[in-house]
Amino acid sequence: MTTARVIAVDRERPDPAVIEDAARIVRAGGLVAFATETLYGLGVDPWNTEALRRLFLAKGRADEKGVPVLVADFESVSRVAASMPPAAEVLAARHWPGALTLVLPARPELSPLVAPDGVAVRWTSSVIAARLARAAGGAITATSANRSGDPIAPLDPARILAELGSQIDLLLDSGVLPASLPSTLVDARTEPIRILRQGSLHL
Repeated sequence: MTTARVIAVDRERPDPAVIEDAARIVRAGGLVAFATETLYGLGVDPWNTEALRRLFLAKGRADEKGVPVLVADFESVSRVAASMPPAAEVLAARHWPGALTLVLPARPELSPLVAPDGVAVRWTSSVIAARLARAAGGAITATSANRSGDPIAPLDPARILAELGSQIDLLLDSGVLPASLPSTLVDARTEPIRILRQGSLHL
């Protein structure tokens, strides 16, 4: 059984060569674990259906649930979202980049494995995640790096390796992250908006 490669990477000053190595794996259909502003996430190419199937298999996750997507800048939102409703624009202006995930109308070319009913997208404030998303093609998935239903937040790379090491290709080890809730999840397609998950950002 193959175990994932592990590369140490500074969360604030990641080595560009390491980011490019990870992005190359993602572009080739691989699965990479990396630190975000909240938790460790699992990244694959959101346009690659086979990579997405690997992701769902690794997590033991039902494929009708979809997965969140990270982007590196506001302009990249349009690569995955078909529109930005007025309520979403207000929230984005106040809280992005940061730990706010907005459910927006999805672009039709996105796989239903990513967006079965709207796409959950976040402009990330994590240096690693933003640079990886940009290098990988503009966006990357970032569902939590643990098995579905696991109550323990994926903050410790050693635990992630023990749990998922045989399912992923690369772990970018930025050390143990501070205790944190996941991002706050908001359905911004409706007026008024609906808070689907109250997370680390309080609205």
